[in-house]
Amino acid sequence: MEFVDVGDDVSEQDKRNWRKIVETARANWVLVLASVSLVTAFLGWIIYGVSPLQPIAEIGYQQKQQRLKEELVNRHLSLGNDFLNVGQLEAAKAEFSRAQELDSYNVEAQFGLLKASAFEPILSRGYDPEIAERRLRLILEARPNDSHVLCFMGDVLRNIDPDSALACYDRAIATDSANAWAFLGKGLLLDEYEKAEQALVMYQQASLISPWNQTFLNNLGYQYFLRQEYTTAESIYVRLLRLDSRYLLSYYMLAHAQLLMGYEVTARNNLSLLWQLISDTSIVNLPQNSGAWFFHFGGARPVYIYTFAEKKAYAHYITALAEKLLSNEPEVRRHIGETNRIKGLDKGPIEIILRTDIERIQTAHPKWRNKLDQFRSMILDGGR
Repeated sequence: MEFVDVGDDVSEQDKRNWRKIVETARANWVLVLASVSLVTAFLGWIIYGVSPLQPIAEIGYQQKQQRLKEELVNRHLSLGNDFLNVGQLEAAKAEFSRAQELDSYNVEAQFGLLKASAFEPILSRGYDPEIAERRLRLILEARPNDSHVLCFMGDVLRNIDPDSALACYDRAIATDSANAWAFLGKGLLLDEYEKAEQALVMYQQASLISPWNQTFLNNLGYQYFLRQEYTTAESIYVRLLRLDSRYLLSYYMLAHAQLLMGYEVTARNNLSLLWQLISDTSIVNLPQNSGAWFFHFGGARPVYIYTFAEKKAYAHYITALAEKLLSNEPEVRRHIGETNRIKGLDKGPIEIILRTDIERIQTAHPKWRNKLDQFRSMILDGGR
């Protein structure tokens, strides 16, 4: 029997095989690396419970979080601009601040806060027109078509340069037709120049954009009042007081509309609610109650009352008027007498307003002419 020594041949063959394996692996190193990674990931999943998809899931989660963050920032920015559109500065500032908290480098959030800060003193009427105008001009240099800044500029110019103010309001509206504050500003400008029909359209548009805004509703209600559409005016003032029962001017106008409709008892009851609020200084000092009130008289320039003393005196007079129509003489004399005890009171503007009130009621209800004539005399002689 013969034995063949093949050791050297086998060793050479093995070398060739390994060489082929190495060359194949080198040529397909990506597949090899992927295979090793998959095996390693699989072993990690089995041994340590770590999913091979976890890094991908983490990336997806981070991207989802980033998209959610961007969406929240945009929502806050949108709300902030919506609040600027209706003159709600505190709410606007809160939304822009939240957007900035989520994205501290967000330019729109910073710009929104800048606009709100610039408009804050204008809205409160505690500003220097020159300073306000220069601040707004500077902002307009950066964004010449910003609807809010154009609107705020209109507010500054309204009593100084009405034509320029009107141009600002028109540009603001053309830039953003949802800017209800611009419609209000234009309406007020038209209102002061006795363009009632055009002013009504502006107030209607502002109220369509923001149907719960008290300022818009108050001005809209007064336009219907001037048009002698007292039922419509009454419904608007009632809606306004349901939104905020602390809006003092609405009680005056609601009671007056009801007197013109012949509802003297209802008017007197609503004035009783007014007196409960007037004694509360926190309510009197609310922004919606602290501004100037103006009244129209058909062709003549409006009459303004500014101070709380004037507003309180007018409340006494209109309450006395309602009591007179109810033949409650002691209350008539008491309220007229109270006006004489108000210090520093200029009765001139209030008496102009009240005389017009009396004329309107006499025209609507001739049956009350004698009582109203007596009431007019009582005002002239101080209630004696």
